[in-house]
Amino acid sequence: MGACVSYAIDFNEDSRVASLRRHLDRFREVRSLFAADYYPLTPWTTDPSKWLAFQFHDPDQGKGIVQIFRGAGDSEARLDVYPSGLEPDRRYAVRDWDQEAVEERTGRALSESGLPCRSDGRSNVAFVFEYEEVPSR
Repeated sequence: MGACVSYAIDFNEDSRVASLRRHLDRFREVRSLFAADYYPLTPWTTDPSKWLAFQFHDPDQGKGIVQIFRGAGDSEARLDVYPSGLEPDRRYAVRDWDQEAVEERTGRALSESGLPCRSDGRSNVAFVFEYEEVPSR
């Protein structure tokens, strides 16, 4: 996902159309973030064997998205990424798009402990974490 997207699928396959529809619904929820603050979380590389991670953060809305990609052939099955721009004492609800699990953590915990990405050995794996500031109680 990014500021602009295109998709090539077999539109005759109902299951693929349904999957794309779910993806587009999710994309519409976060698309404004791609015009927000940008933070590279790993060194930039075009080497397909390396991990690549980056973050889009909107400080005014208190939310953002982190995208992580594991390249083919990377020997490291684990990467921890450390989001930037978060308010240390505020709480954030973090959703792992694959697990659909939501976890609350402080900005400090996210920045210091990071978001763990674990690959089961498959290559070309993508991780997406979406976060939003939790209103004070």
